[in-house]
Amino acid sequence: MKTYYIQLDQNNIIRDVVEMPVEGYIAVQIEGPLPVGINGGWYKWENGTYVEYPELKPETELEQRIADLEMAIVAILGGGK
Repeated sequence: MKTYYIQLDQNNIIRDVVEMPVEGYIAVQIEGPLPVGINGGWYKWENGTYVEYPELKPETELEQRIADLEMAIVAILGGGK
């Protein structure tokens, strides 16, 4: 098990995962390696682990780019959890 620090939005969607403490992030123990895309917006934190929700995954590159921009805007405006 390894300690990671995760940032969640108001819906418990994982928005960021890092290996060092960051203010506003939650320390969690996860057995690695982490899946690719864990901070892409289609994984939620539930009952002490990450759960993939494929229906949240953008279907096209354009949808992914839009989702990335929306997350950046929320982060800049301080709307994240």
